[in-house]
Amino acid sequence: MANYSYNVLLQIGKDLNGEATYQIPFTPIGTATALGANTESHITVPDGVNCVFFAFGTGTDVWVDGSATLAAIPSGSTTADLNPVARPVYPGQTLSYYCGTASIVKASFYNLSRAGNTTFQS
Repeated sequence: MANYSYNVLLQIGKDLNGEATYQIPFTPIGTATALGANTESHITVPDGVNCVFFAFGTGTDVWVDGSATLAAIPSGSTTADLNPVARPVYPGQTLSYYCGTASIVKASFYNLSRAGNTTFQS
C-alpha cells in the first residue's frame, strides 16, 4: 500500500431521523476482511493515519484488539472491544479480529490530527 497523507475535516450533518451525526468522506485507505467462524484474522494499520472507523456484518459480534492476538472469544479481563465504532491507531499497529461466526469487517482509515481540506497523496 502506498504512503498517504490523508487529512480530513469531520462535518456535522443530520441522519435520517434528523439527529446530529458526523459526516466523513469515503477514504482511499480502507480494508475489507472476510472472517471465518472461530478464526483469528488481522490487518496492519497503514502509514499516514491515526484513526479507524469500523463497519461489521449485520448481526455479528466481532471482537477487535489493537494490542494482542485473539485466539478465542474473550472472557474475563481483556483489552479487546466488541464491535467498536472507531479507535485511535498508529502506523504499523496490528489490529486483530475474532468472531464466532463468519462475518466481514470494513476498516476505514483517516488522519484526524489536522483540520483543513481533505487531501491525499500517493
